[in-house]
Amino acid sequence: MNLIQYFKTCAASIAILIATAAAVGAAQLKTLGRLSIPRGTPVIAICTDSVMQTVLTQDLNVGGRAGNAPGLPVTITVTMHQQVMQPGVSAQDVAPGDPVASNLLEDLGVAPMPLGDTGDQPGDPYEAVARLEATRPEDPMTQALRQEQAQVNAMTQPGSQLFGRDEAAKQYPTAIVARVTSSGHDGSMTVAALVAPGESVRDAKELVAEEIANSILH
Repeated sequence: MNLIQYFKTCAASIAILIATAAAVGAAQLKTLGRLSIPRGTPVIAICTDSVMQTVLTQDLNVGGRAGNAPGLPVTITVTMHQQVMQPGVSAQDVAPGDPVASNLLEDLGVAPMPLGDTGDQPGDPYEAVARLEATRPEDPMTQALRQEQAQVNAMTQPGSQLFGRDEAAKQYPTAIVARVTSSGHDGSMTVAALVAPGESVRDAKELVAEEIANSILH
């Protein structure tokens, strides 16, 4: 590593520490796994969430590991899931079919899926609707497009879907799961975050992205 590259990496590390310190109160994090990317390899990040995409791109650029750096680049794919944990929504509903994600969320205090209904108690209709919506997740790319459109709608339509989510997020925690895989290399990484009611979900996404960037740069 030459001197310029060394200082770039140090600057990236300092930026990550500052951002992490600022956002640490916004969310609790749990991480499992690590990417097996050789040190110094250029990295191109593709993320289904625009906030995390921006943070990862900036950190990789500052750290001298952006895709335009010398060498054959590796592409990482970050798939993000987000869910307001309203009554009836379990850890398994946030990223369906991903036991690593649900285990991390349970470690953070999210309730697991109930073992089953005994049949002697009437069901909660609101819980049933919440579970039905959670078990029909959109694909990540559609989710990202909907988030962008919802942000625009929220500026002019108080009754938009995003407005409803924000209102629910003021009363209930928000769970975020990011699963990271890389092209041509073994290893994967899953980061789960639980955002307290009323706290900034954007800050939590930035914190998750910093966690991923930190794993790559060090």
